[in-house]
Amino acid sequence: MSDQIGFSLRDGMDLAGVNLDELWVHYVAVGGVGDEVWLAQRLAGVPCGALEHDRIAQALLEIFVDQGAATFPVAYSDALPPCAPTPVGVMPPGSASRSAEVRRDAAAARLRSAAAAREAAKLHRTAAQLMQASSQFNFARHASDRAQAALQRAKALTAA
Repeated sequence: MSDQIGFSLRDGMDLAGVNLDELWVHYVAVGGVGDEVWLAQRLAGVPCGALEHDRIAQALLEIFVDQGAATFPVAYSDALPPCAPTPVGVMPPGSASRSAEVRRDAAAARLRSAAAAREAAKLHRTAAQLMQASSQFNFARHASDRAQAALQRAKALTAA
């Protein structure tokens, strides 16, 4: 850790115990636009704009939260020395297609998850209906048994 407030991005990744691919997925999930090569350069200390730096820091903090660990402070851009801002609308080479692919995959996963939730709800309703039918069957069976017993007692009384 340098004399800045909070861990560097590289130190944060090492503390989280994740590899570059895992960090990149979290980075894209919080809105990052760089590809893995671009991210590796940022972790090596190549400066980037404040927004992208903060997205990487946020991805690391979310990894710590997912792991159930105490929050480790990763330096946000306001704790760093100033650097040239990233031009608005400029994305690193190759990042648009990879980011779009990840977002498309995430959307497909959400659709599959929603379909699975609908199927689970159907199965839950079916199970509830089966339980109700089973309960009604058991009630009817016990009522039939009681009726048979009463009939046998009545026959025994009339025979005696």
